[in-house]
Amino acid sequence: MKEIQNDRELVFERLLNAPRALVFKVWTDPVHIVQWWGPNGFTNTNHGMDVSTNGVWRFTMHGPDGTDYKNKIVFLEITEPERIVYRHSDDEDTEPIHFHVTVTFDAHGNKTLLTMRMVFDTREELEKVAREYGAIEGAHQTIARLEAYVADGHPAIPDSVPFTLSRRFDAPRDLVFRAFSEAQHLAHWWGPKGMKITVKSLDFRPGGTFHYKMTGDDGFSMWGKFIYRDIIAPEKIVFVNAFADEEGNIIRPPFPDPWPVEIYYIINFSEANGKTILTVQSSAIHATSEEQQTFLNGFDSMQEGFGGTFDQLQEYMATMNTSPFIIERILNASTALVWQAITDKDQMKQWYFDLVDFKAEVGFEFEFDGGTEDGTQYHHVCKITEVIPGKKLTYSWRYEGYEGMSFVTFELTPEGQSTRIKLTHAGLETFPASNPDFAKQNFVQGWTEIIGTGLKGFVEK
Repeated sequence: MKEIQNDRELVFERLLNAPRALVFKVWTDPVHIVQWWGPNGFTNTNHGMDVSTNGVWRFTMHGPDGTDYKNKIVFLEITEPERIVYRHSDDEDTEPIHFHVTVTFDAHGNKTLLTMRMVFDTREELEKVAREYGAIEGAHQTIARLEAYVADGHPAIPDSVPFTLSRRFDAPRDLVFRAFSEAQHLAHWWGPKGMKITVKSLDFRPGGTFHYKMTGDDGFSMWGKFIYRDIIAPEKIVFVNAFADEEGNIIRPPFPDPWPVEIYYIINFSEANGKTILTVQSSAIHATSEEQQTFLNGFDSMQEGFGGTFDQLQEYMATMNTSPFIIERILNASTALVWQAITDKDQMKQWYFDLVDFKAEVGFEFEFDGGTEDGTQYHHVCKITEVIPGKKLTYSWRYEGYEGMSFVTFELTPEGQSTRIKLTHAGLETFPASNPDFAKQNFVQGWTEIIGTGLKGFVEK
């Protein structure tokens, strides 16, 4: 991508492998723009988009660290399919920096030369946005996401209103994501309820495929295929689903009604205190008007079908060794004293780990190093997710450079002059099974020593 930086202007150019009308459509349609807008790892919530002269688009960008950014765009000029001019600011106009953007779409055969020109009021404002908000790299990543969204000149662009379904799973997000991304798990739950799934191949990456056979109790079988478009682990999977033959060639659905050949799916995984909210959006693509209508008429049956599929997923996940480790001890110390011991960094280093800083506040992040008896060191990264002063403390627990996310919860209950402490470590199964250091018995041994000996000895001395 070509980049030009002048006194108070940034210019980005990129030749996209898609026709101009299509690129203009995904830039101006609220169904599409929220799927690719923003740097890597960002998602968007649309609060209203009026693509007309003096129309306003309000939206919130959700950063990968959980920070929300409210935005407002006022469209100054719309010339379809050639040109968009708008003024960009924060939604409450509290940020002193505003800038004008002109986006042009020039046809180059069946491709599009996209030019994005950002003009700031002063050079200092440009430099501040580049330095504090990473505007230059952010623009590169945003346009790259647009390019991926219109991949190969014929992207998975929904032709219909999306079908939407949400489901809550009593399991950590990393574990639910693994159930969608590993062949040995998919074979146990994917597909219509009661059908056996045989995985022929799984190449879980953008551009890769999942090829599988579905067999009913009567012996009748069908083949299906995913074509993965985008994967952000463990947050999102985007793919096209279609019926296929045994060789993996896409075929028409084996239904009497004119069902679309390809269905576009966006599956989002959001985390809530060790549990997972799964949201599915699906839309017909490359469909005739008759196929689109059949898709819309099928929402009730899709609701029922996915309900059965996710029932199978819920049942299967109960077998994925998801039971947490729990240890309880009676400490001969007051609850106030024990609470201080588990939340004050100077006291924690005497029985726990030597932390640089620690605050019992939701959202506070802390890190520390810990190792095994053979000297192997692991960098722990944690973030506090729940605090009930004097009663409960929960934080996430993961290892830098390794997959997996777990949650540690301390719960305190007064019992006379003593305190019952209950520690729960959930999500251990999300760590790589190939690394013996992450085996559950090691956590059992470690926490038993930390709580039963270290903390007990410290508060009772």
